[in-house]
Amino acid sequence: MKRLLSSALFYLLFLFFGTAQESTSIRSMADRDQSSIAYSMRHPLHAWSGVSREVSSVIVSESCKSNIRQVAVTSKVASFDSKNANRDSHMLEVTEALKFPNISFSGVVLNSIGNKLSVEGELTFHGVTQSIIFDVLTSEKNGKLEVIGEFTVGLSDFNITKPSLMGISTNNEIKVSFKMVY
Repeated sequence: MKRLLSSALFYLLFLFFGTAQESTSIRSMADRDQSSIAYSMRHPLHAWSGVSREVSSVIVSESCKSNIRQVAVTSKVASFDSKNANRDSHMLEVTEALKFPNISFSGVVLNSIGNKLSVEGELTFHGVTQSIIFDVLTSEKNGKLEVIGEFTVGLSDFNITKPSLMGISTNNEIKVSFKMVY
């Protein structure tokens, strides 16, 4: 059922981008076996990260795959694994993953210089949508386009209470990094 809901959301994003483009556009789906999103957080006593390999993404390009114009990405909050079941369970509580099960991004490429792209779009997390701008790097390997990047957001920007350990809260910042292969 989860996969069906995720696929339905992703299909809607795909339809949105598909109807907005001319027939010369190229739509490429991410290779789920090679793509991932990770988050990193810090607490005064330690740092950790969680990774999701259950990522759905589509890019819309002009003339060739590397000429990206639009992007859409979605992942389930519950798909992130920090290698600590207690921490992951608490993360699901703090982010209200049953109420807000998905993290999604949709955006456009503002400009590109060589293999560096500036992307602007809307990140939706915990039922809150925020505009963000970040840079990505692209490279082609073995006929596939690899897109890597990172950005930082604050828990408070998405109305999420900072988790705590031993009465001490985590830092507000979440560093998000990703690698998408198309």
